[in-house]
This record gives sequence, structure tokens and C-alpha cells, in this order.
Amino acid sequence: VDVPVPGEDWNQLRNIPHGSVARHYYFSSVSGKTESCLVYLPAAFDANKKYPVLYLQHGYGENETGWVYQGHVARIADNLLQEGKMQEMIIVMGNGMTQPKEGASRDMGRMLFPKVLLTDLIPYIEGRFNVLTDKWNRAMAGLSMGSYQTSIVTLSNPDKFGYAGVFSGFLRFPRGGEEKHLAILDEQQKFNDSYRVFYRAMGTEDQFYQSFANDDEMLKDKSVNMIRRTFPGGHDWSVWGRCIHDFLGE
Repeated sequence: VDVPVPGEDWNQLRNIPHGSVARHYYFSSVSGKTESCLVYLPAAFDANKKYPVLYLQHGYGENETGWVYQGHVARIADNLLQEGKMQEMIIVMGNGMTQPKEGASRDMGRMLFPKVLLTDLIPYIEGRFNVLTDKWNRAMAGLSMGSYQTSIVTLSNPDKFGYAGVFSGFLRFPRGGEEKHLAILDEQQKFNDSYRVFYRAMGTEDQFYQSFANDDEMLKDKSVNMIRRTFPGGHDWSVWGRCIHDFLGE
């Protein structure tokens, strides 16, 4: 379902230079099988130039096509680049519902992807494309389930990521559990030195808004630098489109 953003046109298809989105395949030593991802390259892509990379994740029950066909991230990026509001970058969308070769529950697949990303997908992208490999040129963002994956990966690896985007999202799993990745929130200086942008956003009508509010409460005494935004809408693409448009412009 294509959900338009009322009163906005930054996700519309315009008569401007457009980038490309192509499917790539890589073998995962973690899942034990071949995985796929979608890669956005900007319109003026130059193989001799080094680019920063954003790893952008979908939600539960979806796959790597969501951000392209429902979120229109390619045309959003094209429009922002045309307006001079973001820097050129490569955007990589992996399958966050990765399953191990021998089969497992979807929940296990959800938790498997962070390992796939760090062990296999990032090395594949850095071997296939001419990209900048320091943390200040590597970002991760995601919506819903992808936001939780983003929290786990970026907060557990402050040496590898300098930017994070948590859309309709969770620093903590909504149904509770052990959250080792949150330890850095108790180290104010380390956190603030580790991320140039740590972005949280939620739709005001979102069914998970209480989880967002609970994270607000948890963060109240932490004194960590985070961007917090809310947008009109629920747990849907009208909000997630606003999130990625806003995040890319930071």
C-alpha cells in the first residue's frame, strides 16, 4: 500500500537526475547461505570516489524491498541531493528477517541479522564499492523491528557507527528482556563523543507510543545527546517517510 504524506511533496517523483537501486548477493558465514540486499547509488555516482554508507532496515515481517517500494527512499534521497540538503552516500538495505540455513523461528531470524550485518554484509559492501570505512562515514537506521536492530548494533559498537536513526522505534525491546547494549547510556561522555547524530522519532498515533514514552523516561537522567522527534500518524509509512527525510537532512 502506497501511503502518501499529506501536504508534503518531498517523496514525489520529479524530473531530476535519479540514482539507481540494484540487488546484490553475498554469502553469509552467519546464516550459512546466500543473502541479498538492495543498494542505492546516487545519480552522480563515481566509482573512483569514496562514499559514506547508510545501512537502512525495514520492519518485522517485511524485507529489503520495503524502503524502496513503500518508503520511496531512493526518490527522497534524489530530491534531497538535488536541493543540496544531504551529502552523497550509498544506502544499503538488507533482509532483517534472515533465517539460518537449517531453519528457525522468525524471532530467531530477527536476532540473527545484527551478526549478519557486522560479519558479512558490511565487509561485502566495503569490498564491492569504493566506500569510506571509518565510523564517521558509517550510519545505521531502521523502522520498528529495524529500529531495535539499529539500537543493538550501534550502541554495542560505538567504534563502528557515528550515526543512528531509530524510527517508530525502540531502544529496548517492547516486551522486556536483557538489554546489554544500553550500558553505554550510563557513560555520558563516551556516548556523546561516540555519535554525531543519534535520532529517535515516533508517530503520535503509534500503537507503540508507550514504549517510546518509556524510553523517554529512561533517558531523562542520562544526559546523553539525542534528537527526539514526533510526527502525526501511526505505525505506517507516512511517518517512516518523514523520519528518513528528516534523518538524511541532519
